[in-house]
Amino acid sequence: MLKEIMIFFGLSIDSFVLMMNKGAQLRNMNMKKISTYALEFAFVAMGMFMFGFLCSKPFIVSIARVKIEIAIACLIILIIGTVIATKAVLNKDFEERLDTSFDCKVLLKQALFTSIDVFFVGVAYGFLEVHAINALIISFVITFLAVSTALLIGYNCGAKYQRIIRLVGGILMIVFGIYLITTYIVMR
Repeated sequence: MLKEIMIFFGLSIDSFVLMMNKGAQLRNMNMKKISTYALEFAFVAMGMFMFGFLCSKPFIVSIARVKIEIAIACLIILIIGTVIATKAVLNKDFEERLDTSFDCKVLLKQALFTSIDVFFVGVAYGFLEVHAINALIISFVITFLAVSTALLIGYNCGAKYQRIIRLVGGILMIVFGIYLITTYIVMR
């Protein structure tokens, strides 16, 4: 369970940074708006995970039972971590200015975009044949908490810590990807 928490914490970093930036751009935030936005993000992430998990199943049947599925799953997680860390280093500073066009429709697009990596982790979990229910619950809870916390931080403090938060999340995913490779491929 600790593995899933670490993975979904790392995956929620993109959503966290995006919503921290959004929180810095919005006015009149209240707990109802924060909860609504966080629920929408959490349901999208949960759906993307399940979609990825289900998409992996036909490939497991058609591929001979070798370490290839596990290697693909581990590499997916490692690549996602590398992309997140690289984005942290390469992205420029964020400019805070009021955004009056933000609504649930815009939020849905952003939630889908930031949940693409969750889809691929769902595929990886399918290849690893991990039980999906625990991962779905953890995905939902961590995404909800990350988005609501990010909105609160962005609204109250601004978005000045986004780079370091994204870098830590990316490094966490890289470390976990290496751990999975050594555990599932090298040790078996």
